[in-house]
Amino acid sequence: MSKTLADNKGESSTLNDSSFPWKKFWAVKRLAPKIHMFLWRILHDGVGVFSKISKYIEGAPNDCQLCFSEVETVDHLFLRCNLSQLILFASPLSLRIINDGQTSLRSLVSSWLEISDNGQYFCLGASLLWAIWHARNKLVSEKEKININSVINHGLFWFNLYYNDNEDPELSTATGTGHIPVTHRCNPWIPPTTDAVKINIDAAIGKNNSSCAVVARDSQGRFLSAGTSLSAIRNPLVSEAGGFLLAFSLASRMNYNNIEIESDSQSIVRILNGESTRIPWRISRFIEEIKSSASTLGQVTYQSAPREANDAAHKLAKFAVANHVQNWWTSSQPPSCISSILALEAAHFLSS
Repeated sequence: MSKTLADNKGESSTLNDSSFPWKKFWAVKRLAPKIHMFLWRILHDGVGVFSKISKYIEGAPNDCQLCFSEVETVDHLFLRCNLSQLILFASPLSLRIINDGQTSLRSLVSSWLEISDNGQYFCLGASLLWAIWHARNKLVSEKEKININSVINHGLFWFNLYYNDNEDPELSTATGTGHIPVTHRCNPWIPPTTDAVKINIDAAIGKNNSSCAVVARDSQGRFLSAGTSLSAIRNPLVSEAGGFLLAFSLASRMNYNNIEIESDSQSIVRILNGESTRIPWRISRFIEEIKSSASTLGQVTYQSAPREANDAAHKLAKFAVANHVQNWWTSSQPPSCISSILALEAAHFLSS
């Protein structure tokens, strides 16, 4: 019995433990006390993950109930689990965890404490870890399905409640820290039907040129490809029409035969769907080319979407015009400027 207790006792957080900055850890005063203690517990492997429970309860599961891919340890639950990684990446932390086996929760938290931002990153990260644990327990005890946005919002609630309650207004203004808004998407991106590819398009107007961008995803919300093009024409409607032609260029390049083209340009979508016969002369040639391109594919549909649901294409178009980027992305790796948007939209879809 004494050996078992010795094998499972927690680590010390005294000043003699030089491997972790405990002075900085306890100096943070803008974090909910229960979350502060919770973080201390998980840093000492002191929470009831299934890898520990299964040692003492015969027949108890030991796999992660969020992903069912590995044994549920503290490091797996908060760092390696695909769902937890998605939450951290889609949150304001935009934290991408590389599964190299080198990063531990202790080293990650330690790195947060070294950031000179008045503890903001540390408090936000801790609040999100708490929210993940809370959602995990709800799933295990009440079979409550995990909603990615709800988990992020729960973490942001606790962060904002304590971080801003203890905030010096003058310090906040000087450092740029403060309230982080709760995420809320009234009109989320909706995936295409099975076997179809959805291509979102948008355009952006710069000082001397314009750009259009296309982003393709499948019915599981997975990124497939993207492209941008630049033009000297600075007319918004013409640039939007050019985006439709760019979508067909992408479909041809990637051999997509069943596509759903989505744009926030309702006027062009209405024309292509035959709901409007009034075609502005500036885009009449584009409309003819779009219809000709559509005839070469098996199935093409056109949909209008609000700006919030077209965020990925919108941000890529703005990036392209600002940085003069004209390129194709044809691997599974998306442009870095929209990777967090894609993760958040995929998270919303998967959790809905």
